[in-house]
Amino acid sequence: MPHLIFIVFAFLLGAIVGSFLNVVVWRLPRGESLVSPPSRCPICLHRLAWYDNVPVLGWLKLRGRCRYCHTPISVQYPTVEFVTGALFVLYYVMYFIQHRGPCWMEMTSSWDGDRAHYYFVETIAQHWPQYFLAVFTISALLPAAMIDAKQFWIPQSIPMLMAAIGLLYHTILDRPHEPGSLNLQSGGAAAMTVGAGLGLLISLGLLAWGKLPRSFAEGWPELEIDKDPPPADAKEGRVAAMVRRWIDTYRSKLTPQQEQTLNQFKAQAAARDKQEADRRTAEQAEQPKVEAKEFTRADITREIRKEMVFLMPPLILGIAGFALVTFSHSTGASWERFLHQHHWISGFLGALLGGMVGGFVVWFWRILGSLVFGREAMGMGDVDLMFGVGTIIGAGAATVAFFVAPFFGIVLAIYMFVVGKRRELPFGPYLALGTAFVMIYYCPIAEYLRPGLTAMSNMLQHVQH
Repeated sequence: MPHLIFIVFAFLLGAIVGSFLNVVVWRLPRGESLVSPPSRCPICLHRLAWYDNVPVLGWLKLRGRCRYCHTPISVQYPTVEFVTGALFVLYYVMYFIQHRGPCWMEMTSSWDGDRAHYYFVETIAQHWPQYFLAVFTISALLPAAMIDAKQFWIPQSIPMLMAAIGLLYHTILDRPHEPGSLNLQSGGAAAMTVGAGLGLLISLGLLAWGKLPRSFAEGWPELEIDKDPPPADAKEGRVAAMVRRWIDTYRSKLTPQQEQTLNQFKAQAAARDKQEADRRTAEQAEQPKVEAKEFTRADITREIRKEMVFLMPPLILGIAGFALVTFSHSTGASWERFLHQHHWISGFLGALLGGMVGGFVVWFWRILGSLVFGREAMGMGDVDLMFGVGTIIGAGAATVAFFVAPFFGIVLAIYMFVVGKRRELPFGPYLALGTAFVMIYYCPIAEYLRPGLTAMSNMLQHVQH
């Protein structure tokens, strides 16, 4: 019974959050405020009543049309609300009933070898912070994936908010032996994080002061979708057509008077859109024209080299920090004692290491793919997204999420084939799905990979001694 109460609460909370995420997906790419004005119909501009905003039920009660002008309301709204509620339930079930999700591993030595003991989340009363961090992460990944799928870019504000929350959470709440904590116990890893963090600040400062060149300062290369957009009259797949017909059947039929009202509001909305388009055209006419540049392989290589220069200070100072505590026994011992006495510092550095590793893994493959193929491979939005993800789930989990993501790309490709879509998708949705998966199943994956990681750790200890 207690689980049932919490499951119902989780779904209701998730549906409410999903209603806000619809606002984020609509307004954030347009540069509009997320809080003002209140929710309104984009056609008649009428403010929506609270009972029309009830997640899922509001759309069903209105039969998919605006109460005031009868404009069809996209099925995306109840879908996002329902999916978000379902995800909140899923993570509750997996965390507190199936006991999957965040864990803490402790190694113990015995006569028959080293053993790993895992501490998992147990109850919502005991581990509610881990649950709310998880659903926050999902609530951030969902709009980032949706915006990236439609607009082919990720608003930087989403991963930066994730990074801020991840750093604050692990700084304030992390304690060793707590599931999901990222406290760094290794002095070498912590010193490397400090050095790389200082190097990152140096690179950002040099970039802001114009001492480092900014890559693609003249504009980003055109995407394949820009060069070869899908035809406007492209046939939709059978599944998509079937769903659309079902939705059209469910929507209430309009009377002639309602049709007339709808046409009047549509005309007014079209006039507003034309006025806004004319204003933007006038503003663009006053600005100097910038010719669209076609990037050659040499151009791509030159721009990517600028990003490699940006990464040099974090890499050099990170290696220097690691070497300082690894090859100086007294410094390393003092530094490790300091970390063990100050959990908030080891938690902060663990989150920071996760962010930098998550971002660097994507950035490394972006650089390598761009140099090999002579075209931009993945976008900087993916780097930002995995930086935010890494600060929340840690370096190991973020790395696994990146390599798991392509498998979800295969699944989405099959889905797009079934529904009849024929276009590329950016990598952001795959990264979001990979992260959502790893947030539940990272511990068994880490256990599977542990022998190899233990061997690497032993090599590092051998170098140290």
